[in-house]
Amino acid sequence: MQVRLTSPKNTAHRGLNGGWQSDWDVEERRRMIATIVHLLRERKPNAPQAWLDKLPQMAKRLEELLYRSAPSFDSYNDVNTLKQRLQQLAKEIVRNRKFRKAPAV
Repeated sequence: MQVRLTSPKNTAHRGLNGGWQSDWDVEERRRMIATIVHLLRERKPNAPQAWLDKLPQMAKRLEELLYRSAPSFDSYNDVNTLKQRLQQLAKEIVRNRKFRKAPAV
């Protein structure tokens, strides 16, 4: 468990799961993006340059989705479940894309 310093000025962002998110999370979020980049590079070691060029933005979007949906900071920051959460997120993204492409009845 990681302890976060808080301040009276530390206000939670509305519309996010759990109400724990704050502007004080910047450094942890940067570390999480770097971890996601590392995990994705491990999964695709011989990736084409075009994919590698897109990787930082992909990781940033994935991190944002994880951050917004996590019920707590500890849940968000748990590297032991990160791969599983990223896989679940990928499934949801694919499912949403299929839903959007489905013709209206």
